[in-house]
Amino acid sequence: MPKTAPTLPDIATAAARSPEGMLPARPAVTLPILATAAARSPEVVLAGRPSLTLQNFVLGLPGVCTEPGMFCNLGGSGWVSAADGTVFLAPDAHMRSDTYGNMLGIGNWDRACHLDGLYLAVRGTGQVEIKVFQVKVGRSWERLASDLCILSADTETVVDLSAYVLNGGDGAIWFEISNLSHDQVATVTAARYLTCGVVDEGMSLALCMAEGATEAPQDRLLQPQLAAWCAGPGKVAGAQVLRVRADVTPLEQLQRAKAAGFTHALLMDGSTVIAPETLSRAMTFLALARDPSAALGAAVLDPAEKWFIGANGLSADRDGKPSPQYQGTDLREPMQIVSMECELAEEEGRGLLIQPEFLGLSVNLVGPDDHAATAAEFHAYMQLKVARLHHLTGLVVSRQAAVGQTVGDLVTLQHVIYPEAGLCTEANMYFHANGPTNYNDSLGMLSFDELTVVHFDSYFNALNIGKWHETCRPDGLYLGLLGRGRVQVKVYHAIPDRSWELLCDAPYTLTSMSETFIDLSHYAMTAVTGMIFFELHAISAGVQLMGARYAVPGRINPAIRLCLSITTFKREAEVENTARRMAQYFDTCDFADQMHLNIVDNGNSARIAESAMITRIPNANLGGAGGFTRGLIEADKAGYSHVLFMDDDASIPMEALHRAYAFLTLSKDPKAAVSGAMISNSDKWRMWENGAIFDRNCRPQFTGTDLRSWPEVMDMEFRSASSHSNKAYGGWWFFAFPVKEVTHYPFPFFVRGDDINFSLAN
Repeated sequence: MPKTAPTLPDIATAAARSPEGMLPARPAVTLPILATAAARSPEVVLAGRPSLTLQNFVLGLPGVCTEPGMFCNLGGSGWVSAADGTVFLAPDAHMRSDTYGNMLGIGNWDRACHLDGLYLAVRGTGQVEIKVFQVKVGRSWERLASDLCILSADTETVVDLSAYVLNGGDGAIWFEISNLSHDQVATVTAARYLTCGVVDEGMSLALCMAEGATEAPQDRLLQPQLAAWCAGPGKVAGAQVLRVRADVTPLEQLQRAKAAGFTHALLMDGSTVIAPETLSRAMTFLALARDPSAALGAAVLDPAEKWFIGANGLSADRDGKPSPQYQGTDLREPMQIVSMECELAEEEGRGLLIQPEFLGLSVNLVGPDDHAATAAEFHAYMQLKVARLHHLTGLVVSRQAAVGQTVGDLVTLQHVIYPEAGLCTEANMYFHANGPTNYNDSLGMLSFDELTVVHFDSYFNALNIGKWHETCRPDGLYLGLLGRGRVQVKVYHAIPDRSWELLCDAPYTLTSMSETFIDLSHYAMTAVTGMIFFELHAISAGVQLMGARYAVPGRINPAIRLCLSITTFKREAEVENTARRMAQYFDTCDFADQMHLNIVDNGNSARIAESAMITRIPNANLGGAGGFTRGLIEADKAGYSHVLFMDDDASIPMEALHRAYAFLTLSKDPKAAVSGAMISNSDKWRMWENGAIFDRNCRPQFTGTDLRSWPEVMDMEFRSASSHSNKAYGGWWFFAFPVKEVTHYPFPFFVRGDDINFSLAN
């Protein structure tokens, strides 16, 4: 029969039992618990000394991950109550904590922290056997305890595991609880690992959270944990959330925390979400750390499949760029977890780089002479200051939608657009759907019903991230959605010559009052080439999409001013219609203050309503080359940095102007130019020319590509992104370029091949 564990102070006289062939195991004891529902685990006195909780047993991390296989493994007839987190064990059933969320990575704890003993405390009901194992890679397991006891709902049963040090003090520790009753259900309501000690007097913690990072409810979720920490054993001076602007650098955050009197800080970037238990483990680690220059990082989960690791530490690749470690590790597989834990502990944080999602450290690493740095400088700066960067098993965060970003903080790369009467109404060039959809042109709104899936894997709406990244090197990427209804959002990254990545797979409730942002910045951890596109699965009736866009952090460069230059001759109706469309576009354009339209009228016959945004320039009939030369000269005289040559009928979506300007304002290459494709006028789904090469003959590229077909579009985009010919040229129906890079002006008279010569000469 199982014995009832003695209560203190009888622990000093309880006989230790030594299972045959095992190290002596100390007896289990039960201790009174506090009758409160505080966020902090109850204080326990071990052998007359107070204790600290290293980690609690959890069945999920709210807001981060609730994948069952990452927290508890059940054998036999066992089940979990989602309401209160109780584990129920039918007769002969058992539960194991050999999971990523609840395995104790003792190697990292022991090497980094002052641990004065190690204990497991369990609360529940029923007659059970508690086994505790210490596991290492390539070695047999050690059984630290095998105790028979009767669990109580009012007291904790404590098992002494301090003998772990005799096995080298490394590896991972997990427990198994089995119901010994033949006719009664046992329960486990709580479990935790403890050590003797208190928080050093004067320790305080600032949790620095960037504004727009997470929704306000996370503040309310974490505040009780901070308050309970202050009320626990020891003399914690204070702990609180410090909200900081998104543009405040990490080094400035540390300086502010230090100036406010805090000894330690946890820094979280703009899209990180953590659970209270993660915060609790981090605070305990920082309180017990031996090395004042030690720092704490966390694993970032794959945003789509949260049982996989996105990155558990970063290291520099051959080019010096951060490379994610342990990416793809399956957190449902115990031996993969143990292998990762042992490697991390053995390395002791050497070679790991700072991750922006989560960083805990002492503010004393920042001296009075240290100056604010950019995020990039901070990475290198703190790397020199941090002696060891530790990653604890079970310490995980996730990246979610950034809420509250303002347009001033983001530059839109491209908006989702729809069929336009008179221009192109081939729906499959804009989106694909497996059910009925309705587009309201006057409202700019796409409506679809429950179970309908709309795919934006299309010529006009997929994002060629390879072209953007090569020239603009964006620091992050967001998908913004505006509308009504509940949708499942999936975002894919199609990469040349390899399998696709799923960047997002999550439900969202769209609203028309505020934009929903989904952080896709992790695309760069896998590849900076390829195509990114999204699809919406309607999971409620009457879904409406009122707007969608891809955007990057940053602001427009005010020095980039774009002059649109159109040359016309006796085509009054076409150019007057173009002027009207342009005037309407300027009324709503994000970059209107940075643009102007010059219409060079070679026929002196167009009736244009001039305005602050549109100027008609009478000109002699010198042909297209002469007209465009006049437009370039006038733009240069007016101080514009770039010129965009266009046809007078401007048969383009106005969105093309936005994308061209965004590309130019974000470009890191001062010589960057933008060339527009030409689609067949008779078959508006067929590509006529997507760039061209001149090698004594004009060779239009990708002629005949069916723009309704996603495979054909993707092939064209992949190939065009990797093509860099010095014989390429851009047609003047849509060609934007920097004025100061022009060394050879076009001939100021009619000449065939003027656009070819201009591109190749400059």
